[in-house]
Amino acid sequence: MDNKPSKQSNKSSMTPLWVISLFLSLTEGVLGVGVIQTAGGIQIALASFVIIFPIAVAIAFFSILWFKPYVLYSPFEFGSAEDAATFIEAISRDAKAIQDKANQVTEAAEEIEALRSELTNKVAELEEKIQKAEDNAVAMSIIMS
Repeated sequence: MDNKPSKQSNKSSMTPLWVISLFLSLTEGVLGVGVIQTAGGIQIALASFVIIFPIAVAIAFFSILWFKPYVLYSPFEFGSAEDAATFIEAISRDAKAIQDKANQVTEAAEEIEALRSELTNKVAELEEKIQKAEDNAVAMSIIMS
């Protein structure tokens, strides 16, 4: 028989997401009971913590998901060590490419704003010249008449 673990047995292993969800569930369950069993200032403090704690965990989770998504994969999902290194490099490269594109867009927006400002100044100059030309035309028509 084959001694390699099957894909089915690998799927039942604990991933970081399971660990996070179990930790949050246990914490919220215990503190929920604690809030019911207390009174006064302690109850307010526990209730505030029960509300704020999952929000803080969600913020931490989404920042990890944004900056280092590969840490949320369990080792079996990478396959071999080379696959893991290749995967992490690809994710990092994609994130760097996205950041480079965002920088290019920001620079282009700044250039467009500079051009818009320059065009606004040119329009103002042209309006002044048109006004002077009209004034000169009026003066010339007065002189000629």
